[in-house]
Amino acid sequence: MKDSMKPLVEASLLLPIVALAFVLIAPERPRDISLAPPAGPQADEPAVPQQPVPPERTLATFGQIAALFGWTPPAAAAPAAARTPAAPTAVEAAWLKPIGFVIDEKGDPTYIFKDIRAGAVIPLTLRKENKGWTLLEVREREFLLAFDAKRYIVKRGK
Repeated sequence: MKDSMKPLVEASLLLPIVALAFVLIAPERPRDISLAPPAGPQADEPAVPQQPVPPERTLATFGQIAALFGWTPPAAAAPAAARTPAAPTAVEAAWLKPIGFVIDEKGDPTYIFKDIRAGAVIPLTLRKENKGWTLLEVREREFLLAFDAKRYIVKRGK
């Protein structure tokens, strides 16, 4: 009895494998799906208006897909003549020394600098002019100041 069952078991295992291989290897036939009614109305059927056939689908480009997520292509570089001139380079002002800062009632700091050459004390608030000097930026290790359209760097904590 065991010997007679062996071909039956092998056939039942082999049959799905052969069917799967046939499905994977056989070419797919194009399906004819038509939205239009058959040609000519039948005598007993009322005429149905034809629906437009949808256009063929095309693949989207990378730019079209990326635009859905907010990506924009990088802007082209401006010609050399149209570029704005770079900000003037800053020179280190060794004669200016930072002394400290004071915070006013609004919570804004006023930084105090000592001009060693003139012996003057210059209090500066960010973006406000005093005695011709303007404090442009307060950086981690330096201050950026302006005087007579020139930029100066004053190192912190020397």
